[in-house]
Amino acid sequence: GFLYIRYGVHQDRYWELLSGALMDMEEFVPFPDRSSETTTEGRFVEDLLTKDKFCDFTLPRITTYARRLITERLVLYESFRRRCTANLEVMDRFSQPGVAVEVCSTSGEWTAGKTTGAPTGGRRRVTVPVMLDGSDEAEDVSVGMLICPSSSASSRDLTRSRGRSYQELMQKYRDQQRDAAVATGKDYCKNSGRHT
Repeated sequence: GFLYIRYGVHQDRYWELLSGALMDMEEFVPFPDRSSETTTEGRFVEDLLTKDKFCDFTLPRITTYARRLITERLVLYESFRRRCTANLEVMDRFSQPGVAVEVCSTSGEWTAGKTTGAPTGGRRRVTVPVMLDGSDEAEDVSVGMLICPSSSASSRDLTRSRGRSYQELMQKYRDQQRDAAVATGKDYCKNSGRHT
């Protein structure tokens, strides 16, 4: 289904249709006839959104503008996935409504709120209903995007700490991209016999 969306749907709808799977930690073998290597559903979808080729398949081109928007949204998802895994181990915190939480958006903005009910069952794509401050309607929030804040919590406890900011993660990504571009340029010059 994910490959069908990547091939058969306009790129303007990629995020709408695929982002819900980005924090799915279910492992599977994408191409069992080629390799026994496993990946998670979330990482599989992220690869589809960020790469030009997947396995031996050439994926439809995504415009520079659309790719930049997708990349800016994806910067936080590694943290979201780690927070999701951590929160799944402490789900008893959300068993009753009225729990004070903070919710992170895909743009890195944090908003306070309170839970209004119990989490969904299972361990895949688990959400908790949350009423955000200033809102009059609850929304289902992935457990990878919320914390139960505590001033005494360790910064490494992603169930209670915001962790690294969006700005820090974006700068790290840009530094990695710049370093990769420099390395590619050096390899090109080396292979072509030119010197920089």
